[in-house]
Amino acid sequence: MMAERKVEIGIVGAGLFGRTLALRLLKNNFHVTLFDRDAVEGEASCAFTGAGMLAPYCELDSSDPIICALGEDAPGLWSEIVADLPTTVFLQNAGTVVVSHPGDDALLKQLYARVSTKHASQPAQLIWLDADDLLQLEPSLAGRFDRGLYASNEGQIDNRQLLNGLAAALIEKGCNWNSNTEVDSINGSEICAQDKRHNYDFVVDCRGLGAKDQLKELRGVRGEMIEVHAPEVVLTRPVRMLHPRYAIYVVPRPGNRFLIGATSVECEDYRPITVLSTLELLSAAYSLDPAFAQASITETRVNCRPAMPNNQPLVRHSENNIEINGLYRHGFLITPMLVSLVAEWMQTKTVDRRFAHLFVSREVKREVSYASSH
Repeated sequence: MMAERKVEIGIVGAGLFGRTLALRLLKNNFHVTLFDRDAVEGEASCAFTGAGMLAPYCELDSSDPIICALGEDAPGLWSEIVADLPTTVFLQNAGTVVVSHPGDDALLKQLYARVSTKHASQPAQLIWLDADDLLQLEPSLAGRFDRGLYASNEGQIDNRQLLNGLAAALIEKGCNWNSNTEVDSINGSEICAQDKRHNYDFVVDCRGLGAKDQLKELRGVRGEMIEVHAPEVVLTRPVRMLHPRYAIYVVPRPGNRFLIGATSVECEDYRPITVLSTLELLSAAYSLDPAFAQASITETRVNCRPAMPNNQPLVRHSENNIEINGLYRHGFLITPMLVSLVAEWMQTKTVDRRFAHLFVSREVKREVSYASSH
């Protein structure tokens, strides 16, 4: 008796989303082929540059509530994914502390009000901290900040360890990976790469800014980050400092490493980090904790995130092709839920009603059907 033929899936783009989806589909017994113009290490991807923050409530300050809904379960979903990876991935779910200098106290109140308004259907996800609370959570902040906010159900994941772990799992499970391969065109279920045509049962396009030929409204948003080694700084969880001009986040990693970032520039510019951004980020970090003065700069990072006009993700589909793009700066936050939704749609052509508006059909007469909310 002949074995049943596996469904053949072609995925173009092996960044964070492409890798995570490929792993999910392999577990669902599909045969997966990946195409990517980058090497397996993924150094050109946004995920290689990102900080890996899982902060659905703090992001409500400047994002649509749909981002929070997609990302609320991110720490738990990533925990399930990394548990099956063959390499170690640092994952923390210790919350986020948000502070501001006394003169900027209104910014804390503004964030609290926005989160409370946008997330009114759920219990309060931000709680106020006084000086004693800050002393308990982050002792090194005591004395400079007398109040703050705490989002307990937030976390972070090591971006590069995750990319490596996903790659190792994909290779281990037999993914056909075409790295350093430029895709010339995608037409329905056909991928043309290096003058060869490859046909699949289904094709997924998640190239990010590489898909601007298909999505004219796609834009790049520049982000800059500095990594430092700071043995004298003691922070145990991500900390955000609000400021009217240069708000920052500081993400602690094992080995006394800290990622400092927050810049978001509306341009598709890949030049190295600017002097102005460097001065502002490091000055803000120093004002957060003067111990950063003795830190060593170990790396600076720059990349451009793909964004749609509304800064929400887009899932555009036809019978045998689906595009996922516009994850903006929320890639780590929303990827696990979005992967689950896309994988479910590929198998059943249904999608959770809460996220139905993100799925756009190319076909006038064939609309996606909606499953009840999970």
